[in-house]
Amino acid sequence: MVDKSLNNNTVSTFKGAFIDRVVEKNYLAYDMDKTKRFLMPLLLFFAVLYLLFIIPDYINLGRSMRFYAVLLNRIFVVVLIMILYLKLSRAQSYDFYYQWIAIYEILIFASFLFTLLAYENPNILIQTYGMMLIIISLFLVPSRWLTTFLISLMFILAFHNISGVLNDTIDLSERYASFVFLLAVLVISGMASLRMNYYKRVQYYQEQKLMTMSITDPLTGCYNRLVLNKAVDTLYSLSNAHDAAIILFDLDNFKVVNDQYGHLNGDNVLIELVRLFMPLMNDKTSLIRWGGEEFLVFLKDRSLQEAVMLAKQLKETLAKHTFEMGITITCSFGVASSKECKTIDELLNKVDARLYHAKALGKNKIVYALHEKNL
Repeated sequence: MVDKSLNNNTVSTFKGAFIDRVVEKNYLAYDMDKTKRFLMPLLLFFAVLYLLFIIPDYINLGRSMRFYAVLLNRIFVVVLIMILYLKLSRAQSYDFYYQWIAIYEILIFASFLFTLLAYENPNILIQTYGMMLIIISLFLVPSRWLTTFLISLMFILAFHNISGVLNDTIDLSERYASFVFLLAVLVISGMASLRMNYYKRVQYYQEQKLMTMSITDPLTGCYNRLVLNKAVDTLYSLSNAHDAAIILFDLDNFKVVNDQYGHLNGDNVLIELVRLFMPLMNDKTSLIRWGGEEFLVFLKDRSLQEAVMLAKQLKETLAKHTFEMGITITCSFGVASSKECKTIDELLNKVDARLYHAKALGKNKIVYALHEKNL
């Protein structure tokens, strides 16, 4: 999918995200399709690792009520991670993703602090390493870096205060050293995440721009022939219920326009024609410059009758319009449906024959059944 709404200033250097929410949503779908390959195993690894920490919990707490509370807490978190794993594996859309990740970040930190409260005299060095591991792991998961940063900062402050209350024998210098180290890890991880988020979106923008250029006619700004090639790749491999249609149209007497007004004004007519017709297109129709003054409209999941109706709209819209320098233009239209043909070549030959039949009938005609019907 090509995202044509991108522009040079859409990536926020502070948030590391696209300012336009629609573009950000498109980027997330694009990124998650690629990221899931490592994110899914990462979630499984994190779930197993988090559960394995029950071993040192058992060694330190024994078979006490506190241990069983910690065990249930860890199982709860693992179940939540597996729910996220299943949700991602079946997801067709990722609108939920950022909100879920933020909630999971809060729950994981809360689970860590709950486990911390189960210890009477926690070792601040070991617990600091645990916090560092959680912070680094969370920043490895695609997220809104600023949200992750603020949630992590909040729980660092909570950890700092709780650890001091639980173990008042801890030297003040050790507590503040732990606090500083956690802040350092947070800042380094946050800046790395911001940089990665920003440049991944810049790369996405550049890729989309190149893709747009590759399928766009440089003169008129509409699609070029490559779009049709992609659109019909699977057309005849799908079931018979699948439908599509093509409108092929050509500007009548366009050579006279070029000879009388010059090629530059002729080019301007083509540009204006595309601007005139584009509002009549939608997500199921693609306007393509086929070559010279010839254009093609590909209608996905549309019948021959629907294509004829669109051709009539184009013809009527053109009849009401006067181009620059008082130039008036008519077009001849050929229309055909994929149901009438067995191959794309046969379909293109049929619509081309109908276009030339429209020319032979005196131009400014719509032909959709050779030698039988025309408008």
